Amino acid sequence: MFVYGTISKMKTANPPMLTDSIRAAARACESQQDLAAASGLHVVTLSRFVCGREISLRNLDRLAAALGLSIFATAKKRAAKSSLRCPGPPVHRREP
Repeated sequence: MFVYGTISKMKTANPPMLTDSIRAAARACESQQDLAAASGLHVVTLSRFVCGREISLRNLDRLAAALGLSIFATAKKRAAKSSLRCPGPPVHRREP
């Protein structure tokens, strides 16, 4: 597949995922054993996560807390007409 266009016209890269940011912070630690002990994770679980495997959200929260990271949610401005529709309560119609 060929992509036509120049780099200046291409969209900017997406911001890093949350797991990527926590993974980078975990890699920067001096000792995985100390980080595992502080977070309550098994050393093998932490090592697998650092190498790219996924972990549960609960373990991700524990790891972020041990690293001293805070997670904040921010809302993006939505376009006037969005293709995303959140379904409301079901509508029951009577048949004639």
